[in-house]
Amino acid sequence: MKKFTKVFLIIILTVFVTVTLSAQATRGGTKESKRTARLQKMQSKPRLMKKFDTNGDGKIDESEFAAMKAKRKENKAKFDTNGDGKIDENEKTARKTEKIAERIKKMESNPKLMAKFDLNKDGKLDENEISQMKAKRKDNRAKFDTNGDGKIDSAEREARKASRKAAKESK
Repeated sequence: MKKFTKVFLIIILTVFVTVTLSAQATRGGTKESKRTARLQKMQSKPRLMKKFDTNGDGKIDESEFAAMKAKRKENKAKFDTNGDGKIDENEKTARKTEKIAERIKKMESNPKLMAKFDLNKDGKLDENEISQMKAKRKDNRAKFDTNGDGKIDSAEREARKASRKAAKESK
């Protein structure tokens, strides 16, 4: 009877370990595989690569990843005004409003843009002027977005540059 009990326990334990490992693999694997997948996803985003790939090797290494996490933590602390460790809807709205104000300020510091869109010449872009600027941008995007994906990719950007260069030369 003892031999049967031992064999039975070994079989139960083996099944339990197999099921546990299988469930872990189904949920996305180990911490390391999740991290690798996250790094690969980040490496496909040019804006992140430009900002955090400090050594220019085209990959996010451990030190760059640590810097990215620190920056994320810093930003989270900056905008988590109620200190609950999460960014809620009010905090997101406040961040978006701040970003819009930053963009407008940056646009207002561009003399070419202001000469073109500051219609009332008050040195600030009002809602009407910003709406006109957005409409112009939308028209330009439609003009050069040849594949219709709503974005200007590198080939379309080159075509736009060539078009502008040709327009300048014809003047």
